[in-house]
Amino acid sequence: MTEPMVRVVPRTCPPGRLGRVRYAGRVDHGRGLPRGPGWRRFDAYGLMFLWHGDGVYRSPDGTIALRPGDLVYVIPNVPHWYGVPDGGVWNEVFIVFEGPAFDLCRQQGLIDPDRPVRHLGQVAYWRSRLDGFRTRRAPRTAAAADAEVCQILQVLADVAERDNQQGAQAQEAWVSESQALLCADLSEPLDLHKVAETVGLPYDTWRRRFREAVGVAPAHYRLRHRLDAARHLLRQTSLPVADIAASLGFTDEAHLARHFRNHVGVTAGQYRRGAG
Repeated sequence: MTEPMVRVVPRTCPPGRLGRVRYAGRVDHGRGLPRGPGWRRFDAYGLMFLWHGDGVYRSPDGTIALRPGDLVYVIPNVPHWYGVPDGGVWNEVFIVFEGPAFDLCRQQGLIDPDRPVRHLGQVAYWRSRLDGFRTRRAPRTAAAADAEVCQILQVLADVAERDNQQGAQAQEAWVSESQALLCADLSEPLDLHKVAETVGLPYDTWRRRFREAVGVAPAHYRLRHRLDAARHLLRQTSLPVADIAASLGFTDEAHLARHFRNHVGVTAGQYRRGAG
């Protein structure tokens, strides 16, 4: 296997009042972060742009697949790992930075721990823009360090603006996909963590955002659709309640009856006879 080619340019000048870039680099034929016994935690911020190859981003919240055009945010003391899990290599450019300006960005949501990965696309454009921090002349004064911080802030603002432009469409896509998965095959058990992974979000983030977008938690949303299906079968068929319960994944008739009465306000029998 080809050995990684690592090119890193450190910043040795004093930090400015806003902060500084610690170093900028590029890795060809890399494998991501070295593996260790636990999660990786860093004491600075960073951006890693993947421009060739595939891999994964992992955190205690779950796993996100990475592909060319993805931007990974590294946030101080947030546990994570990213890389190529089983062989293979990728190419990346990265920047590591610190300072009060970036702490403010975190407070204001420009750096969001709940969204560690953004897909930017336009691989050639973003690779060139981010690699420019490595190839251009490094600052030699505190004032020049502040000027470089402002360039990083512009990158963060431009990524946020891209999110704003595509946000409604992107949210509609993942919400719709989540709803379709939650309503599929109501008779079988469903692993909600796999639904989150399929739509590309960490589980806790997905669960919170789904509730914000739809108004109910994912599990409740699926239960509501199972009960809607039970209503239809009770009114439109003569199937026994026990068979309806089995066809919709309830443990038994009593399990369906309990949820039905709690959510509909009448028993299944009363509903079949026209109540509710």
